[in-house]
Amino acid sequence: MLTRFIFNSRNKWCYIGVAILVIFCIFIYIIPSGNGKVKNYEVDIFDLFNREPNQLANLNITCRDSPLDKYNCYSLSTSRLANRFPRILIIGFGKAGTRALLNFLHLHPSITGPPVEVNYFDKYYDKESLQSYLETFPPINENISNIEKSPSYIISPGTPYRLSSVISALDIPKESIKLIVLMRDPLERAVSEYLEWVIQRTREFQSLSSFDEMVFNSETLPKFITTSEYDIHVSSWLKYFPLEQFCFVDGDLFIEDPFPVLQELEICLGIKAHYKRTDFVFDHGKGFFCVNDENSIQCLGKSKGRIHPEIEEETRKYLRKHFKSHNLRLEKLIHKEFTWARKDKNILKRFLSKVF
Repeated sequence: MLTRFIFNSRNKWCYIGVAILVIFCIFIYIIPSGNGKVKNYEVDIFDLFNREPNQLANLNITCRDSPLDKYNCYSLSTSRLANRFPRILIIGFGKAGTRALLNFLHLHPSITGPPVEVNYFDKYYDKESLQSYLETFPPINENISNIEKSPSYIISPGTPYRLSSVISALDIPKESIKLIVLMRDPLERAVSEYLEWVIQRTREFQSLSSFDEMVFNSETLPKFITTSEYDIHVSSWLKYFPLEQFCFVDGDLFIEDPFPVLQELEICLGIKAHYKRTDFVFDHGKGFFCVNDENSIQCLGKSKGRIHPEIEEETRKYLRKHFKSHNLRLEKLIHKEFTWARKDKNILKRFLSKVF
């Protein structure tokens, strides 16, 4: 009776189908590649059965060596998305004006991309697939580049390695990538980040010590201070990307007048000149420049241009001295002098002239 059940015509075809499925799974997931590793194809097996026959015939799996096992193999769908990878990345620094910079760069016809921070390589790298990251960016042609703004990249350990590895794995010419680093007066940037902390704590109905107390009463300097030690963070990125791939922007000059700064940035990015003086207008009520659209003036929201809290003069002097050595190292590192560092030098010259 059991034999009759097994060899029943209907059950026979059922078992044959199951056997084919098992063999298929073994072939995909268990049979090792030539180097003894299991081929980890990023293709959903169940998705294969939802494809049309002609789509299955065109399915192509391409594999290449990579420092990351996660990227050993790519499906055709992923490789088709590779051209969406951002060629321009604003990697730092937070509270230095990166939001305004992104808005102004989006005015350029050669630049597009998401209007919000992506943070794939520091916050979502182990949570989301590379394909989902690439799908964040719109399709482009050869005359347009995608841009990403993730200012926390610059201070996140491991991020330059991950970014460099994925660029290599996708066969993207590394020299085609440009990294924008926006830096303003390190003390003013630190105060701006501290203010963000205060606002966040207020939303959570919590209090925060004063800026001066956190600087002098903590065992170690708070993060909003160490983030402004620009030389340390930039040097970690220079281990993976050469200096010529960076566009260093003076945040203080950008705040004073974005037009000449954007003109210099066009040259660094290798894009055609587009900006005009009339594209920007200063809003005296907000205290910063806005986009002068044909029909209206577009400004950033209320969260930008906040009034900073008062800082004790003793704290300012202490931090100016602290940041001075970092500023000098940064200048030697990237061969660029910034306005805030120049002010410190002028103060020193005036002091020496009075003494001698």
